[in-house]
Amino acid sequence: MSFLISFDKSKKHPAHLQLANNLKIALALEYASKNLKPEVDNDNAAMELRNTKEPFLLFDANAILRYVMDDFEGQTSDKYQFALASLQNLLYHKELPQQHVEVLTNKAIENYLVELKEPLTTTDLILFANVYALNSSLVHSKFPELPSKVHNAVALAKKHVPRDSSSFKNIGAVKIQADLTVKPKDSEILPKPNERNILITSALPYVNNVPHLGNIIGSVLSADIFARYCKGRNYNALFICGTDEYGTATETKALEEGVTPRQLCDKYHKIHSDVYKWFQIGFDYFGRTTTDKQTEIAQHIFTKLNSNGYLEEQSMKQLYCPVHNSYLADRYVEGECPKCHYDDARGDQCDKCGALLDP
Repeated sequence: MSFLISFDKSKKHPAHLQLANNLKIALALEYASKNLKPEVDNDNAAMELRNTKEPFLLFDANAILRYVMDDFEGQTSDKYQFALASLQNLLYHKELPQQHVEVLTNKAIENYLVELKEPLTTTDLILFANVYALNSSLVHSKFPELPSKVHNAVALAKKHVPRDSSSFKNIGAVKIQADLTVKPKDSEILPKPNERNILITSALPYVNNVPHLGNIIGSVLSADIFARYCKGRNYNALFICGTDEYGTATETKALEEGVTPRQLCDKYHKIHSDVYKWFQIGFDYFGRTTTDKQTEIAQHIFTKLNSNGYLEEQSMKQLYCPVHNSYLADRYVEGECPKCHYDDARGDQCDKCGALLDP
């Protein structure tokens, strides 16, 4: 049989729980029976033992160690119950109650782990792993020389556990450029040679509603924070946005309010601009898509593509309303699908049969 074994890399587990789990995995590798020699899967972040050829999976460190060693004895013993009920429960605490840990680990050493000599059972190793993860200094003082397989397992397990932040040393180094001053903003922000030029945009809001907090948090705020960071670093940054005033959504809202699309765009552009100013969003320029310059640029792109032969002319079916004497966008259409007769079809595609008006 072919088995893969992986260490506990879960960021949700406290460091001491990770150490206990990974020590048991390392012990499983050291003490694996002759018939079962699992290979380490370093790409898997989840602690598990799995058979690559059959549907078999273990994800508990104690169960993995017992299975690999083929030793299921002692599960009802006082020693094993103490290892689980008294010690292992402590491993799930983010902050260990040190006084409680001292009492229980000393009790484990005095009553259940009196000596650490081969041959060691699975129950011995599970108890050892839990005690070591909770109070390694006590273990080293009691057993200055560990059995070779246990020693190797401890060294391997430590490689798979992130360092405890309490062991980090503050060397007092400060990386601050004290004389740095933020440059005043130029009247025109244009690309500059030999500088870091950054263009920042956020999603253009439609002019068919009043912006709410979700709109601002969803797109504008993150861009504003990044723009402030860039300018604080004296990068040549330009932060722009504007209202998107084209599309059926604008026309629909204008019909709803009984105004022309232009009147609707003028009204909601001012509302959007005022709301962003109130939230102190630092746009360098807040424009709109219905300006003459926007039209000129869009037409230039289209005509250049056309003159270079990148466009082709085709015909397609479109829905037409003889009453309004105009073609209908998809959101204006609802009714029965002409192919499957689904009575709640909308637009140019039926949600039931998937048929398109013009496939």
